[in-house]
Amino acid sequence: MSNLLFKEKLVVLVCRGASFSLLGRGWYSFLNSQTDLNHLVISTGVSITLFATGFIPKIFFIPLKSALAVIQSPY
Repeated sequence: MSNLLFKEKLVVLVCRGASFSLLGRGWYSFLNSQTDLNHLVISTGVSITLFATGFIPKIFFIPLKSALAVIQSPY
C-alpha cells in the first residue's frame, strides 16, 4: 500500500471501512432481530464486493471517456 497515492489510500480505507460496517450490521441484525437469511447473504455479498473493490483503487480514477472508448457501438 506504500506505492499508492493519498487519494487511492483514502478510497481503500473507505471501501474496507464500508465493507466491515455493512458486514457487522448484517450480522448484528441477523443475530439480534432474527431477520431472514436472505438479508444476511445480501449484506455479505455487498461487503465482499466492496472489500474486493478496495484492491483496485485506480479504477475510481480512470476517466469515463477513455473507459467508454473501448466499447464499440453496434451502429
